[in-house]
Amino acid sequence: YIVSVLPVSGYSNSAAAVPATTDFDYISDTITVIVHEFPIPTSQITILAFVDQRPINNIRDEGDSGLGGCTTIISDAGGPISQDVFGNPIGTVYGRNPDGSVDTSTILKQGRGFVTTLTQDEFEAGGINNPYNLKVGEAVVKYLAPGKYGVVLVPPEIDDNGVPMTWSQTATIEGTPTIDAWVKANEPNIFIEGFGTGFQHVFFGFVKTSPLSSPYKGQTLEVPPWNNPATPPGGTGSIQGTLRYNHFARPPATQGQHVGEPLGECWVGLNDPLAAKEVLGPDGVTEVFVNLGLYATPCDANSHFVINNVPPGTYQLVWWDTPLLALFGFSTVTVNAGQNVDLGDVFAFRWFGSLQGNVFYDADQDGYRDPGETGIQNQNVNIRFRDGSIYQAGPTDAVGDYEFSAVFPFFKWLVTEVDFARYKATGMTSVVDYGGAVPPHAQTSPRPPDMISTTPSFDKLTPQPQAEVNPNTGNNLSRTETGPVLTQAMHLFLNQSNVIDWGKVDYTPGENGGISGVVFYATTRAENDPRWAVGETWEPGIQRVKVAIYRDKFDNGTGIQGT
Repeated sequence: YIVSVLPVSGYSNSAAAVPATTDFDYISDTITVIVHEFPIPTSQITILAFVDQRPINNIRDEGDSGLGGCTTIISDAGGPISQDVFGNPIGTVYGRNPDGSVDTSTILKQGRGFVTTLTQDEFEAGGINNPYNLKVGEAVVKYLAPGKYGVVLVPPEIDDNGVPMTWSQTATIEGTPTIDAWVKANEPNIFIEGFGTGFQHVFFGFVKTSPLSSPYKGQTLEVPPWNNPATPPGGTGSIQGTLRYNHFARPPATQGQHVGEPLGECWVGLNDPLAAKEVLGPDGVTEVFVNLGLYATPCDANSHFVINNVPPGTYQLVWWDTPLLALFGFSTVTVNAGQNVDLGDVFAFRWFGSLQGNVFYDADQDGYRDPGETGIQNQNVNIRFRDGSIYQAGPTDAVGDYEFSAVFPFFKWLVTEVDFARYKATGMTSVVDYGGAVPPHAQTSPRPPDMISTTPSFDKLTPQPQAEVNPNTGNNLSRTETGPVLTQAMHLFLNQSNVIDWGKVDYTPGENGGISGVVFYATTRAENDPRWAVGETWEPGIQRVKVAIYRDKFDNGTGIQGT
């Protein structure tokens, strides 16, 4: 058990564990709850941005230069934040009291609501341009409340000549371009995750994709050498392949090595562990670094890639994707003179699972999408945790489709939910991913290929056999449930996908959807007037609450009951 304490004033709330054992006397034994005196010290997030080209490998290496001028976007559970705990814009620099504490009455530099990573020009200027003694590519967000934050970094977009620059992010800690930081009160400027040396709380690597060379605030930012026509590779070999997800199976052969769907928006890079490059350091000393990133290119629309003019040698092929849904991948490739190395399907591992489907107008109200039944746009679909709080939410698009492409594998049940404020629920049809080898997607004519039919694999999942035959398809590879279906329990693992189509129809005259809702634990009131308060996404539901409905017996002067 946990006992929590909230002092009357002057101290924070806190808690302590109570042993659930028979030798603990709940009447005579005591426990100690330690509370902290206000004000609670602030926290901070340190950030590193670097040019990930020596080599391309999603981690900072000795030869990688810092990348100045990146803009930080900091968010908490409620969305992006732009103020520190003192109410001033993020980035505000304060004076110090004699005891070293922050003097909020003395502002040395007004913040802009965000910070940028230190540029070479700012490093050389020093002083108030670098108040925290940072290096190029570093930044620190000071004076935050303790908590969990998501950090997004936007690389510099315009060089000193006014020319647009483009980049591809390579680094992520656990998928997606957002990197999380958990910071406590009095958080130090380095983060130690239980082992090894400390480093910044979050770090971001980028490969420059255009233009070939850019002057930017004291730095010269270049693309990898083989991307520059002035420094071509000069060989006659080639490397090609197609990036596809490894479709996971079930234990014990979890990884399976089964060909899944193509990796969308993918990139490949080529490193040479023996290549060397001289780099002029900020102190004017020239250093020589090896293991260089030679080339980076996006895949085509079919996730196929070709690297031409490769000289003989042994290289490291790497791959990633723009939304960073796949783990960064590595493979050693040896190319002989004039050889075309065809790697075939190259497997990528996915951080997440995915849920997709359609909300459609179910004219015959059978819970199954038939040809001619169109999708409904702007219908909200939720994924909830088991306690009722919302994990993810999103609307359907113009044709009624929706997709949650980054569902974390929690190894526990989640609850899917469809909005029912506008339309009557008629049912749903689902396909559950069984894992393993993916059969070819098969449709019964004249059904379009995006609908659930005979073999609803969508060339990305393995339909799990259900207990009963679905009369709409003639087999048991999907399940249709009719009636006011609003929620479904779901288990989802990484490298796997589930599909749910939700049916809707207009209410008939005199018909309504009844009364339903959620009783939630109101831990937060963001509204000044409580009449306008609604449940926040992080507020859990409360189970076993008795809800009573009473008939209105007052005619309100109309002579008609309930009006």
